[in-house]
Amino acid sequence: MDEAGLDRPGSTLQRDLGTKLVQGALTGVICGAIYHGLQQVHVFPAHLRSDCLSWRLLPFYDLWIWPYASMSLLVGLAWIMVPDAAAVYRFRRYLLAVSVAGWMGFFLYPTVCSRSGIVSHSQLYQWLILADAPTNCFPCLHAALTVLATAVLVRHTGGPGRFVCSGVLILWMTIILVSILALRQHTGIDVAIGSSLGGVAAAFYVKRRPRAGSIFPSLAEAQPSGRKWAKGAGLNTP
Repeated sequence: MDEAGLDRPGSTLQRDLGTKLVQGALTGVICGAIYHGLQQVHVFPAHLRSDCLSWRLLPFYDLWIWPYASMSLLVGLAWIMVPDAAAVYRFRRYLLAVSVAGWMGFFLYPTVCSRSGIVSHSQLYQWLILADAPTNCFPCLHAALTVLATAVLVRHTGGPGRFVCSGVLILWMTIILVSILALRQHTGIDVAIGSSLGGVAAAFYVKRRPRAGSIFPSLAEAQPSGRKWAKGAGLNTP
């Protein structure tokens, strides 16, 4: 922060960075443990999906693994670039809410997407298969977290480059959603339900969280600290 009390470019990333990293690590460990732990619980029989319309429209291509894996980067970017610790806790709350809804689906209605006939020489794809939880298909948490993280990033994007940045983020999200289907990780209904879960969580986040500055401060005007950003008005009010 400079002598005039204005946020310098990059201060959003630096603000509460320790809290963001610690909370991110803890949340990741908890979610990962539950996600894979559900594979050890076999209360209900798994349902096999061997075909769906989206698979017929999108031919399998293992290079889709790159945008598919970039979901982790997108969620991580949203996590560390939200304005402050309060936004991190809010983001975590909705992320966990979406995850719990997904875990309930995995437990009550375990499903497996068939990989019969798929041939890939991609090492990254082979790692995905090894690390995957095959019965955790419905709903698609990959889609849910992608939609939620994109909405959080778009919500906090400001300045003259706002529309360009938002367009790039939405395009990134769309490519990830397509990659989920192209890799045969989920069916169309899995992605649709997962995206809906993420959209509902995003709507609550956007409704309850005012646009407190920009996650890309170099593209936005610096705002005086210690003041509230009037939602939708573009004015600083005491």
